[in-house]
Amino acid sequence: MLNIAISLVIGYFRWTQLFPMIAAWVITTGLLLVIVMDNQEPTAQVMESAEQKIEVPPILEQAVGSIFEYVFSEEEADKHPFEAFRSVVLKAWGIASLALMLLAWLLGLLFGPFKPWTLKKKLTVTLMACLVLESGYFWCFLAFPDEFNGSTSIIILNFLLWGAGVFLVSTWSLTISHILGQWQLAITSASD
Repeated sequence: MLNIAISLVIGYFRWTQLFPMIAAWVITTGLLLVIVMDNQEPTAQVMESAEQKIEVPPILEQAVGSIFEYVFSEEEADKHPFEAFRSVVLKAWGIASLALMLLAWLLGLLFGPFKPWTLKKKLTVTLMACLVLESGYFWCFLAFPDEFNGSTSIIILNFLLWGAGVFLVSTWSLTISHILGQWQLAITSASD
């Protein structure tokens, strides 16, 4: 029983380490999508139409509302702005990590256990994804040069730094998560 509890704690800690990678990918991919969609007229019409048609179930709205009440509690208003920001970020990080852990657990129950990838394969896929992201930014720069201010060399340097930053954050997250996953596997196999 103790091994299972330790395995759950390690599983949660793995997701806390993966969350920065997920956030970095969401931010950089979202930025790329904003650049592309900002230059497409039909996109705005599609987004407005989808926004009108999507209806959020009341139970989901209540659950998200209670999470936001917890994260943005009244005590945050009395703190220094940096302390309040840090507190909100850490709470959101913890809640998101827990949600991702539960989602992974649910998917494991539905589809069976996942066959873990080697660290080399994880990093290779990450490098390829970063190259695709970089090529998307360069394509946007070539297709929509009016969207970018500054010299070409500074813009290209920014793109390269974004890609390198995402790759470094992903490498850190995947490496720590892989090590923790090996420990978790050892603990669960020892309990069997």
